[in-house]
Amino acid sequence: MPVFKEMDPEVAMKLLEGYENELDPEVKKLDAFYRQFKCPKCKGNMGKHFISVQHAFGGDSIVPRSGLKCMTCDLVLDPYTGIVVGLGTAGAEIAHEVAVEDD
Repeated sequence: MPVFKEMDPEVAMKLLEGYENELDPEVKKLDAFYRQFKCPKCKGNMGKHFISVQHAFGGDSIVPRSGLKCMTCDLVLDPYTGIVVGLGTAGAEIAHEVAVEDD
């Protein structure tokens, strides 16, 4: 059975010298996109939430995409389509319209 041997961090950093960090700007851009959303049901704050592998890697981004989950009522939303994926704890009442802005 193969054994994973971790590379020395100093050697890894030396190998990365001269290369541009392309992940951090993309992460900051997506975080700004996610922060604009409020829960369509209770207007609470939303945090990143894993929906599925297909959703995470379904776009053209170099970092995985996230869904959003309400911190108050647990509603789960796909911010890219505006589709409510999970109704959360109070699933009887759901907003009928979700605003989606075109790029």
